Amino acid sequence: MSGLETAIRNALARSERDDAHVRARIYQSARQALDAGLKKQDITDPDVIDRQRRGLEDKIREIEIEERHRIRAAEAEAAARAAAEVQIDSPTPDLAADRMDEPSLGGQTRDPSQIEAGAAGDEDAFGSLAAMRAEPGSDRLAPEAPSSPGPKESRFGRKKKSKATRATRPESELSAPQVPGEKRKRQRRGLISRLFIYFIFFTFLAMGGWWAYSSGLFLTPEQRDTSVPNPPPAVREEDFTGAAGQAFNPQQGFSDDWLQVYTADSKVAVTPGAEASAEVVAMADGPALRITSRAPGAGGDVAIPVPVEVLREMAGKTSTIALTLQAVGNAAVQLAVRCDFASLGSCSRHRVMAMQERADTLFRVTFDRTLAPTQAGRIYVNSDILGGSQPILLYSVRVLPGQ
Repeated sequence: MSGLETAIRNALARSERDDAHVRARIYQSARQALDAGLKKQDITDPDVIDRQRRGLEDKIREIEIEERHRIRAAEAEAAARAAAEVQIDSPTPDLAADRMDEPSLGGQTRDPSQIEAGAAGDEDAFGSLAAMRAEPGSDRLAPEAPSSPGPKESRFGRKKKSKATRATRPESELSAPQVPGEKRKRQRRGLISRLFIYFIFFTFLAMGGWWAYSSGLFLTPEQRDTSVPNPPPAVREEDFTGAAGQAFNPQQGFSDDWLQVYTADSKVAVTPGAEASAEVVAMADGPALRITSRAPGAGGDVAIPVPVEVLREMAGKTSTIALTLQAVGNAAVQLAVRCDFASLGSCSRHRVMAMQERADTLFRVTFDRTLAPTQAGRIYVNSDILGGSQPILLYSVRVLPGQ
């Protein structure tokens, strides 16, 4: 099992391992490799095979849990990096508070002694400030560049300065425009915020697109069909009308036009594969052939012979095949049916359902060749295409040759 684990991990390392479908295909390849290895070693003991499969499934489950933890860790790390970048671009709370506390002087500063006097409430200081505003040659200082640092004071000192300045300054100065550098910083913060919103929006959009792609939302019905492809013109599943509908009535049964190929009470010998079993059992509705397949491949098939006389009636025509089936347990069982009709050709694998009640399943086959067959054909039935080795009951097989 260590060899399969190493192969799985190497395959994940060389592929798009974040895609769940890619990982599923790798796991399925490992299961097929295990089955092939067991067949190659001629291991047919069901207990050994079941133990090997359970061991592989446990290892696959362990690897898948590790992959999911790795993906979540990578997503969390990416989100943390994005949050850290946004936090670096935003201003610190202290700088923002200082910027809001600093009064707008329209690019001018005043003498700190006059401002402190105004904050203390001295009437002479207020008078001198008023005279300084009225007199053209006052001691007002020249405006400084926006980038030059102001006087170093504590946060509490700047608050007092702001109140005093507003109390002694006319409305024309209080409504002075803001510093250009501060405008640029605010614009930069607004741009960063918009970029972050766009990043979140496009991230969710990309996740939605990936979900739609991985779930097969954009696939056509033909692409969603996971059944075995049916190459034409071997088998066609159609609504039964015309002669086929007249020859079979669910209430009255089959007409005399149907040719009997197999019944459980006949002496026709069936041939089970290496991983299948077939035995005739007595049921309330009569004898039935109990088929149990332990593998979905050819080893789990049970072959039912088709006489040469029946094949000759089917040559160059579209015929109908009917199987009377029933599931053994309390749930429906999906099984596969394929055929090999010697010189006429073969029909591809066809999926049918065996229900809890006895029922008839019909499907059509077309053979364009008119060469008369000289060998008997076979119809293969496999009840294990979904796993679980669930048995089914086969009561009869009939053929309605075309006109």
